[in-house]
Amino acid sequence: MDTERREENEYRFFADVKNLSDKSDTLYKAASPLAKLVQVHETFEENGMMGMREAENLEIKSGETLRLKPRSFHVMLIGLKKELKENQIGEVTLYFKHTGAVKVKAKIKNMIQ
Repeated sequence: MDTERREENEYRFFADVKNLSDKSDTLYKAASPLAKLVQVHETFEENGMMGMREAENLEIKSGETLRLKPRSFHVMLIGLKKELKENQIGEVTLYFKHTGAVKVKAKIKNMIQ
C-alpha cells in the first residue's frame, strides 16, 4: 500500500484490495483523518484527454482483487489537515457494504519532484 503526492495539497492512495469472503462486496466510500475530503476516484480518457471523476460502489466479487493504482481506481486525499512527510505512515479507512470499515496504513511517497 502506498500514498502518493499528486499536487501540493492532494495525495492518492494505492493498494490491492482482495475480497476473501464467500460473497461479493462493494467499496462505497473512504475516509482518513489526514484530509478534509476523501473520495474514491477513477481515471478515464475522453476525447484524447485524461481526467478523474468520483467512482461509486466498486464491486469486488468473491475471491477477486480490486487494484487501486495509478491511472485507474484510487483514493484521493484532498485538503490535507497537516503536512505529510516522506516515509510517514498514513491511515485510510475503506468502507464496504458487507465487511464494514477496514483501516489500512500506507507509507507516504513524494512522486513529484
